[in-house]
Amino acid sequence: MSEQKQQSQKNVISAFWIFTVLVIVVIAFGFGLYFNTYSSKKNKSTPTETEVSNGFKDEKSELQTKAHEISISKAECGYYLPSSKVAKYTADNLIDGNLKTAWAVNLDSPIYDCDALFGPIFTVVNCHTVSKVEIVNGYGKDEASFFNNTRAAWITIYREDYMVEELPNESDIIYRGKLKDTVEPQSLIVSPNFDNSKPTSKIGLIFSTQNSDGYYFGQKWNDLCISEFKVYGNSIGTGKLETNEQFAKNKELDQIAAEEKRMGPKWINGIWELNTTVSTALGSVIVNAKVCIDRESQQLVATDCGTTVARGVYRISGNTIYCGDTYIEMDMDNHRLEYGKGYYYRKVSDWYL
Repeated sequence: MSEQKQQSQKNVISAFWIFTVLVIVVIAFGFGLYFNTYSSKKNKSTPTETEVSNGFKDEKSELQTKAHEISISKAECGYYLPSSKVAKYTADNLIDGNLKTAWAVNLDSPIYDCDALFGPIFTVVNCHTVSKVEIVNGYGKDEASFFNNTRAAWITIYREDYMVEELPNESDIIYRGKLKDTVEPQSLIVSPNFDNSKPTSKIGLIFSTQNSDGYYFGQKWNDLCISEFKVYGNSIGTGKLETNEQFAKNKELDQIAAEEKRMGPKWINGIWELNTTVSTALGSVIVNAKVCIDRESQQLVATDCGTTVARGVYRISGNTIYCGDTYIEMDMDNHRLEYGKGYYYRKVSDWYL
């Protein structure tokens, strides 16, 4: 009887311990499930530092990928070299897409300052952010023109919109530093201190001589020359990022606008003549000039008294038509071509022959 009682007590104790272990396992599983759920919610609601960092990098990378050339509607500067018979040196040469033209200024003229020379101002269209600028240093016409004229060795490129002092704030400086002594285009990445949260509509250039390497001086002339200037970034109205469709559409519109700008206004197409007598210091000179322009193929033929003075593809820069060494001013208000000294061609046909 005592043996049966002892066996019964052992069974009760074993059952108790089995029950206890099962309770502990259930409780542990419950706590594990709770903490796992809580941790998952926390991870979903609060991204890790790596995820945030990678997301920012992806967005920044995509912004740089989407950056495109920003249109420049105007380039202005109050001082430049006087025009010669074959070339002009005004600021609009900087945005004509032609390396053989340049903005030029004589550094010995009164506007030259020993500390800083404020150069051209560019009006940019719908610029939301600036990612880089591109500049062609010197006179790119040919090797001799490049080395005979002065090039910039140091430059400050700044946003002119918010200028209140004589010099721009650090947050408005797009680039400040050295330029290479080469005719090859130089891409200048925007400064990390530049405030891209504000829109940009005007960009200016400052040439500095505060340090001894401010210029690469010319072998013949002390004329500072810059051939081209471009701006790259994102446009206003498309958000931070453009969709592929928007980007393609904007690119197409830019190409159409560039093509129209390249061919010039429609009214120049046709045949223009001037038959008159021009008074000069040497006496009266008979002028029998003719200009034939085919806008569609961008061809021009110009003759003077039966002699061909220009033939071939023309280009437009500002209000001037260039063909070889010949240039013709356009009177945009009255839709006519200027021969020179107040004399104008008369349009005799809308068709090119």
